[in-house]
Amino acid sequence: MADVWRSDRLVYRALDSPNDEKFVKVLQSDSEGFTNATAQLPVPQGNAHAKALIELLQQELLAVVICLAPLGAATVSSTQSPTSIGILTLRNGSPKLQHHGCAHITVDIMAPYRGQGHGTESIKWALQWGFNRANLHRIEIGAYEWNPGALKLYERLGFTPEARRRERFFYNGKYYDLVEFGMLVHEWRALHGSDK
Repeated sequence: MADVWRSDRLVYRALDSPNDEKFVKVLQSDSEGFTNATAQLPVPQGNAHAKALIELLQQELLAVVICLAPLGAATVSSTQSPTSIGILTLRNGSPKLQHHGCAHITVDIMAPYRGQGHGTESIKWALQWGFNRANLHRIEIGAYEWNPGALKLYERLGFTPEARRRERFFYNGKYYDLVEFGMLVHEWRALHGSDK
């Protein structure tokens, strides 16, 4: 049986406080990544923010640190330390809403590792985990209009554009749309089969 915490080039480990506070602070301090990952007002992020974010994310259905797999390591439990490159979450909100089987993916990759397919690979892994492990029926993801690469990627992965919230977010002196995408379990199975 394959390691559930691994994809082709990446391993996924628990988001651990206080060990990951420095990593989260560095990730959140990248202004491009920050503005692509959240609609919050971009302000410098400190240690308290990193700690609070970790505590918040640990309450989600899934919150993992995306890591480059150590060369030659067969599992995530290898003695070699993997290189942390991002964070991925599957959020399904209030416990009173979880019976709907719906979750929302967020992914944030550090600048030096963007454009190398790590976001694509981690989203594919999250879809597989969500549909085959967590028994989700629907997975959502969203992107801001100012991030056309994400918009194209999500459609290429099989997500269906479902909503456009016009001029929803203010960024760099202009209002931009938020585009929301969704994928149902039967759509994912039609694209990837039941076990992949």
